[in-house]
Amino acid sequence: MSSEYALKAMVFLTRLPDQGPATAQRIASEMGIPRKYLSRILRELVTAEVLTAAPGRAGGFRLNRDPRTLRLAEVVEPFEQFLGARAGCPFDNKSCDGTDPCAGHRKWNELRTHLQTFLKETTIQEIAIHASASSGGGRR
Repeated sequence: MSSEYALKAMVFLTRLPDQGPATAQRIASEMGIPRKYLSRILRELVTAEVLTAAPGRAGGFRLNRDPRTLRLAEVVEPFEQFLGARAGCPFDNKSCDGTDPCAGHRKWNELRTHLQTFLKETTIQEIAIHASASSGGGRR
């Protein structure tokens, strides 16, 4: 759920006319995300250098880079360790690896490879434009 909320927040920030700043309260309210949970996610994205945070009354969160170069993988990876190359068996099989695979190993690796490819090849801008177009307009 964290990565889903992170992506929603990133799309929101991308669609702002000047790409931020926006407060956690505003993002949470407009995207229907619990504020306290979103605050933790936004802090994690700042730590991952995906967002920057500015304190104060006029502060908030903004994208750290141009959304045309920001890959979905960079947004999702802080929350989805199973996508990493060194991730262990998601089924908790301690001896599962390429030489001694569990029953789901081959199919899981195929799925993970496809998902990794999608996340690495797709930018937040591409998703934000599509989200804007499919909602009948809105901000970009």
